[in-house]
Amino acid sequence: PPVLPATPWQHSKHWATVRPLAQVKHVEHVGGSRSHLLDGPIPPEWYSQLAWPAKPLSTGRADADSAWLVIADSELGAELGRALGDDCDVTVRPSSLLADDTHVEAVTDALVGTTHVLYAPQPLTDHFDAKSGYDLFNAARKLTAAVTEMGFGPRLFLLTRNAQPVDEGDRADPAHAVLWGLGRTLALEHPEIWGGVVDVDESVPAGLVARYLVDEAHGDDGEDQV
Repeated sequence: PPVLPATPWQHSKHWATVRPLAQVKHVEHVGGSRSHLLDGPIPPEWYSQLAWPAKPLSTGRADADSAWLVIADSELGAELGRALGDDCDVTVRPSSLLADDTHVEAVTDALVGTTHVLYAPQPLTDHFDAKSGYDLFNAARKLTAAVTEMGFGPRLFLLTRNAQPVDEGDRADPAHAVLWGLGRTLALEHPEIWGGVVDVDESVPAGLVARYLVDEAHGDDGEDQV
């Protein structure tokens, strides 16, 4: 630490002298996973790029006594029932169950007897407004509060559309990406109820999405962000 002057008129400079850094002019990708700095003061190893490694889909088998609550459109709920088979119970409820004027007790009553709960909001328009992100977050938070209040509640899964662009040029949905932030927080704070978050393109048909969800929910690969 610097030595302070003993009297007011003993002026001293206590600021560190810094050298202005050169601006980064160009960054190019090498091998698709690392960035190589051609000109600039920042070391290349300081850069990172998000990559999604491809893994084979785990073929999970649903438990005979599993019961699903699907908060989504009826088409996805029907396809999920077909994918699970006749031995599993699937209840479909509209997204209005998580509306602002709905009490948490009503959501808790709908969760009684379920082993898995899926929240799959509809894809939004290309135009993003902050209200859409707030609405999705508040709905998922209400569902989370109801599940955690049950103590040993069902496993919670979130299905998003276009929330995680994989390749350059993929369309992104910022409102659905909000659910990924919530999901990563739940994985740390409430691992006892956390199932996973799955993102698919909005062009994927409901039947294939249902198959993906069943495989991920009953798989054993340990992945909770897919």
